[in-house]
Order: sequence, then structure tokens, then C-alpha cells
Amino acid sequence: MLSFSNFNTKHFKRPRTARAIACLQLSLSLLLPSSIVQAQQSADAQQQLSTDWQHLVVRKGDNLSTLFSRAGLSAQDVLKISNATSETRTFVRMIPGETLSLLVADKQIQEIKYWISASTYIHIIKPSQGEGFEVTQRKQTSVIDQQTASSLEIEAARVIKEHRELIDINDFSAVERTIIEVTQADKIDSVFSKAGLSAKDVANIISTSTDKDYFKQMQNGDNFNFLIVDNQLLQLEYSNSDSKVAFTRDANQLDLYTSSAFSLTASETAKKSTDNAIQSLINSASTTADNWIYYNVQAGDNLSTIFIRAGLSHTDVHYVDKATAQDSIFQRMQIGQKLAFLIRAGELIKVKYIINPLKSVLITRLDKTAYQYQKMERSPVAKQVVVAGQIKNSLYIDALNAGLSSNLTMNFAKVFSWDVDFSQDLQAGDQFQVVYEQLTLDGSKIKDGNILAAQFKTGGQNLIGIFYRDSQGGVGFYTPDGRSMRKAFLRMPVEFARISSKFNPRRRHPISNKIRAHKGVDYAAKRGTPIMASGNGKIIFRGRKNGYGNTVVIQHGSQINTLYAHMSRFNKDFKVGSRVQQGQVIGYVGSTGAATGSHLHYEFRVNGIHKNPLTVKLKKATSLPSSELAQFKQVAAKVLSKLNLNSGQTIASKDPNANI
Repeated sequence: MLSFSNFNTKHFKRPRTARAIACLQLSLSLLLPSSIVQAQQSADAQQQLSTDWQHLVVRKGDNLSTLFSRAGLSAQDVLKISNATSETRTFVRMIPGETLSLLVADKQIQEIKYWISASTYIHIIKPSQGEGFEVTQRKQTSVIDQQTASSLEIEAARVIKEHRELIDINDFSAVERTIIEVTQADKIDSVFSKAGLSAKDVANIISTSTDKDYFKQMQNGDNFNFLIVDNQLLQLEYSNSDSKVAFTRDANQLDLYTSSAFSLTASETAKKSTDNAIQSLINSASTTADNWIYYNVQAGDNLSTIFIRAGLSHTDVHYVDKATAQDSIFQRMQIGQKLAFLIRAGELIKVKYIINPLKSVLITRLDKTAYQYQKMERSPVAKQVVVAGQIKNSLYIDALNAGLSSNLTMNFAKVFSWDVDFSQDLQAGDQFQVVYEQLTLDGSKIKDGNILAAQFKTGGQNLIGIFYRDSQGGVGFYTPDGRSMRKAFLRMPVEFARISSKFNPRRRHPISNKIRAHKGVDYAAKRGTPIMASGNGKIIFRGRKNGYGNTVVIQHGSQINTLYAHMSRFNKDFKVGSRVQQGQVIGYVGSTGAATGSHLHYEFRVNGIHKNPLTVKLKKATSLPSSELAQFKQVAAKVLSKLNLNSGQTIASKDPNANI
């Protein structure tokens, strides 16, 4: 039985039939009565097309978008299938009479069969796992009895022998056409290479045009229309703005072509005129008349929905998405980002994708179908800003009133968190001053940068912290004489909390009403407020602990451990045995155990003896190595001048020589 079975996975167009098979198909169409051929095709179609499928016949002017619209599918479905078939260009040229069969379940495309003949279809199927679609080309086996098949094979062999390599171009003109539009960088060799042809093919065509060099002045927008069968060039049509020339292969002398020049038809002239008009719009210099239109990315948006809002077509979406697919430019659009379009006379010229004020992507149109993109990054300008204020209410409120942002206020508190307990040490009249970087672009603020220096006057002390990046890239805050502001332990494991009960060996318990030593400090805070490890160490207990409720105990070296009680919940990232760093969140404020309200109970123990966390002497801070001091002094001098200070006027810490 005759079988035209074939299976390819990529780089196919209409069937690239081997010459013998092509002759056989031609013979069959000539030998069989039309009624038999039609009956056979009808039988094949009945067998191949299931009643569960939706079948759409391609009409004149149809494309994938119009067919999907007729089937009740969305623009997003069009984009998915266009992306899946962009490499094979499956739906670039659809021919009237072809059939598109769709299998849709729950409004989702499961499978597509694109019938390009009675026995051949392109198969697009959604895999059982993963995303996207798989594309293959298949040929069904013809249903012909053995006797008929044998006689047809004999007759086909006779036709092949009699006509040798003869192939009628008219039988293939609607089957296999490769159209390439010339770009600015193209030469004839590169155009032929894009079509999958060799240097020999170029030489054959050139030798035919010796009387007139048609390709001497190739211009952007000229068209090459190739007819290729079985990897052999049968015909080439080359058209420019004025005329068209066709090169047709001789049936008997395969390396010989004949040329015939003729004027463009009215429709071709109109198309060429349109193409030239588009190219003219693209090449036009930017002017003040250019009007960029901006659209914000909204919830549920994708490239297709935004292009439609801008009045652009699915074709525009396809070409822009294809040009940027390699870097997946538009795969992670976020709400609040922007797309800007430059449109001239209804034609898309440029697209600007604004990711943030510093990052954007510019997509520029090169010709009718091609785009290129360029990633652009801008560097902000950093300027130093000085803000000063006085404590009247609280650090947070007064810092905001002075002009600091919430983030800068929190960072300011962290600079002094080893020396100051902001829940109890603050007094009315305390003063603060901050020098920080502000990043600007075109004169407008983008965001706040690092704090460069901070000063806090409280309780008769003048505390200074200077930001410094060492030669190894490490960063931190240091006193003007080069000692680190970072101590072994934080004074407060909860930021901006209020002390509700201090360390007191003879406190009356609020629940039992009995005198019972209060061996820690209670910080009142809202339920869910993060609790930080006050120092580096290892978790040795995590769980329920009698009246303490949910509790974490951290061992710091061989002598010190800290306890955190009444938590609402733990940080699930840490277990018993986990190593934690100072400032990492280990849990959240709650009221589990014997507690009257949401708060953190915090204890500090040295060799098993409870110490007052508010007054315990902390380890001496480390200093910068001598190799860094000279550079640090230069940095310090610059920022201290902003504070109207010099290093001789400042005090480093409450007690720089304090030790445990």
C-alpha cells in the first residue's frame, strides 16, 4: 500500500516533497478521474477529522487571529500559538481552502491540526507536562487497495522515467514559497543563505543576469520570492520599487535559469508603495511632533492587551515579541511599570519598556517585520543631604518632621542600637543630625541612599557613627577614631518598643500578686512585631516553657545566653541547633504563657546568673586595622565637616573600655 508517512519536528514549511514523490503526486492527479480523487479525499477527511473537533476553513484574507476569533478564542491564545510556531513560520501565509482543526477543553487549546492538503497536516499539541506547545509535521497514509497501489506505482515510475527531472512549477507555486525582505545589511549571498541556499545557487542566478545586473543596487525593502522544492531552487522572483524579474529553472538543464522581466501589477505596486511608506516613516528623523503615548501595566496585563489598548494589531505583538524572545523581555512585567509607543501614521515605530527610573528597553523597528532592542541603564547622581532635629515626642515622629523618611529613621536607630535603648534613654531636648546620600535623576529624587554619618546627643553624651567601606568591600559604622559601633549584643531585641517592666528582684507579679523576682525586661509591642537575636549564637531551646510560653534560648559562646519569651510564633527557618546572626528575626511578639498582654520578656544571663539587660557591660568594640586608618580618616574628615565637627570634639561610646 502506498504510504506517504513522514515526521519532522522543526524547520518545516509546506511539504518539501522529494522529486520522485512530487512526480508521483502529479501523476496521480493526472491519471485518476476527478470523481475518484474527490471521493478518496472525502473518505480520508471523514476518517481523519473527528466530530469532537471544531473545523475552520481558511478563507481569503484569513489569518490566525481571525480564525481564532471565529472559534471564540482570545488574543492571548493567538499569542501563545504564534510564539510556539514562530520558528517554523507555520501561520505566516495561510492559503484559502486549508483547514484548521481545533480541540478546546475548558476554554484551553489542547491540540491543533492545520490541514495543508487532504493528507498532510501540521500538528500542534500541548504536552502532558510543562508549558508551551510541541509542533510537528505529519502525513497520513493514503487508503488505497493493494492492486490499485501497484498499478499507480508502475505508472508513476513510467512518468518519472519519461520526464526525468521535470517538475511543473505551477504545481508547487502555492505549496512552497519563501519570501525574504531585504534589510540594510543584506547582500545577495546573505539573502540566499537565509533561504537555505548555497553559493552555487547564487552563481547560477548571477550568471543568468549577465546582461543586466539586477542585484547591483539592492535596497532596503526589496523582495526575494523563492520557490524551493527538495532543497532545490526552481524559481526566484525579485522585485524592487520599479519592476520585477523572474528566474525559472530549465526542466532539462538543472543549473540553467531563464530570466524574464516585467512591470509590477497594480496590487504589487500598491503593496510596494505601502512598504516604502512604512520604511520612510521608520527612517524619518525624530521631531517635536513625535508623540510618545504611555500606558501603565495593570493587573492581568500582558503584551497583547497593552498593544490592543494602544490601537495596535496582533501582528505588531507577534513581531515585537519575536524580536525580544531571546531575553524574555516581557515575561515578567509588573504592575506599575510602563510601556510607551511611538506611532506615526498608524504604524508602530518604537516601543519603550520602562522597568524602573534607571532601567528601560528600547525596541526600534528596522523594516516592515523586523525589530531590534537595546537595554539601557542610567546612573543616578548622588548628592549629600544634611538633616537635623530635636526630640520633642519620639525619635520616629521627630525624625519624620525633620525630613527623614521612615527607612532612614530606622537605619539611624540601628547605628546607635548597641549604645542607646530608644525605649527609655530618650529625653526631651536630645538632638540628632544625619548626613545621607540622596540619589537623583534629571534633578528629581529617585530614592535615599546610605547614611554617611550620624550624630546623637543624649544624656550628656555626643555619639558619632561614620559609614566606611574597607578595602575588602566590608561596610560598617565606626567612631571617629576607628572603633566599630557594632557590639557583641544589641540593647533592644525589638525596635521602637516600650519598656513595660524593668529588671527588678522584688517585683510583685501581676497575675499571682506575690513578690517574685523579675529577672529580665519586658518590651510591650503589638502582636506580630519581629523579635531579633541580640547577638551571634546557637539556638539551644525552642518550644513551650511553662509560664514563659513560646520561648527561644540562644547560647553565645561558653558564658552567655539570652532568653526570649511569650512569642506568638517562631521563625520557621530556625530550629534547635541553628546558628543565628545578630539582628536576625527569630520569632514574633505575642502573649503565650503567663502574660497579661502582648510583650517580649528578655533575659540576659552570664555564667547562669541573671543580669540587667539595660545596664550589663558589653564587650569592647573592635577597631579598624592600622592599614585602613589613613583612608578612614580622610572619609571621616569629609563627613564630619558636614556636621560642623572634627574628630577631636567627639565621644565614641558610652563606655569604650567596658568589658564582660
